[in-house]
Amino acid sequence: MNKMKKVTQLLFLALFFGIVTILPSCDEEEDPVFTAPSISIVGDNSAELMPGENIEVNFNINAEGGLSKIIVNRNGGFLEEVELTDPNATTFTYTGQTVPTDSEEAGRIEFEFIGENVQGTRSAAQTFTVTVNVYETISVGSTELFNVSSLVPDDGVVKSGTTVKLAANRSYYMGAVGLPNDTIPVSFEEGSDLVIEEGVTVYMQSGIDFDVTVFGSVNIEGTATAPIVMTSEHTLNTGSEPEAGDWNDFQIEGAGKGTNSGILKYVRIEYAGDRAFILDDVGNGIEVSHVQVWKCTDEGIFIAGGDVNVSNLVVTDSEDTQYRLDDDYSGNMQYILAVISLQDDGDESMYLRGDSEALISNVTVVGPGLIDGIGEPDGLRFWSTRGNKVYNAIVAELPSFGVRAEENATDGRPLPTDIDGPVVFAHSFVFNTEIQDDATGNLGRDDASVFFTDAGFNNSTDPVAGIGPIDFVPDAAPTSSFDPSTLGTFFQAATFAGAVENASNDWTTGWVKDPDGTVR
Repeated sequence: MNKMKKVTQLLFLALFFGIVTILPSCDEEEDPVFTAPSISIVGDNSAELMPGENIEVNFNINAEGGLSKIIVNRNGGFLEEVELTDPNATTFTYTGQTVPTDSEEAGRIEFEFIGENVQGTRSAAQTFTVTVNVYETISVGSTELFNVSSLVPDDGVVKSGTTVKLAANRSYYMGAVGLPNDTIPVSFEEGSDLVIEEGVTVYMQSGIDFDVTVFGSVNIEGTATAPIVMTSEHTLNTGSEPEAGDWNDFQIEGAGKGTNSGILKYVRIEYAGDRAFILDDVGNGIEVSHVQVWKCTDEGIFIAGGDVNVSNLVVTDSEDTQYRLDDDYSGNMQYILAVISLQDDGDESMYLRGDSEALISNVTVVGPGLIDGIGEPDGLRFWSTRGNKVYNAIVAELPSFGVRAEENATDGRPLPTDIDGPVVFAHSFVFNTEIQDDATGNLGRDDASVFFTDAGFNNSTDPVAGIGPIDFVPDAAPTSSFDPSTLGTFFQAATFAGAVENASNDWTTGWVKDPDGTVR
């Protein structure tokens, strides 16, 4: 009984002192729990800045109880914590960072800002993006462009070890340096790099003899839906209409046969002058494909020396020769297209001269039609001392000759003989050409007549359905018994005549301009 009483007393005392201990805490106030803070960027959450410029971001702050710090991340990693000297501030300006001087054109710097209150509770992240503009801007007409020439040295030479990048889907201006007293063109020294990404338009200075020459390497790669365009500044609102010859040429200077100058794909060159696109001594290591020259004054595409392989080329309305091969060029060419709407203008569509010795397959040349009283444009002219070989061609709608070859023992030009000879035009179609009084019709001029009298060349003068004046897409490409892949590994198997097989396999769609200026 006494034991039970003692236990009861002990329990009573424990309960009493527990209540006494608890009771005073009921009179104390609990620490408040603040709601999560929020920060918001004032104005745009992005900026375009040049290398070396300061990065500044302004914030509004909403933080019950105060904000103690802002945590800054950059490009996915932690950068710093910024302690706020006034926790009760409602605004804050972040500074202290600059755009790195070695930043790339159109490079992006991604910042993430997180506020933390005095209790350690964090806000949602706010992002701010800096896009780098390497070049100064210039206004052409009412359009603001990035001026590539603003970083070109006064002598016009981009030095070895330098990379010049033109970023995707931007618009640029290139012009002579040393203005107004000098008009020095731009060139890229051996060991330099010119990078142009898809969707870029480069507006060339017009009214002077301006050209761009690359001795270094090129990485110029557009797409069928976003080609790279080099054009006249007069296509903008300058008060002058664009025309052929507004600027001069774009040229790649190679280092000889077998060398590599990079890559060039899906490029359209507009309103240039003499020899609009030049490949001089360029080796077969480079990839050149899907290039159009549109409305130039002289030779559209000029290839001299070297052994560069090219494919999917288009020249439209050069006022002189569409293609010219010269010197000792010995490369391969496939899917080659010439379209001439000009009347009594545009000399040879393909002038194969010098010591050139190319293998060429799948060519289409179409002119303005059989217009009486005009003497040009012409078709293919074999004029080389070594001889070129052309297979699977369509040549049509030319008021002058379709094919011409001229032996000259003094100059060393060989006579076309047979399918195994040095000068070959075979497995091809020539029709609706040459209506002059002294014409030989579709049967070739001068020594080219053998191409049609010797059955071994397997040529035809039958029309191809769908091919007409400036219309180069056949209803169905005529089948050829010649497979160009037998010429070498560069060539694709294409057992049809012409550059374009049919409407469902038209590689010009989306990036090539027709003579009227519409994109196909």
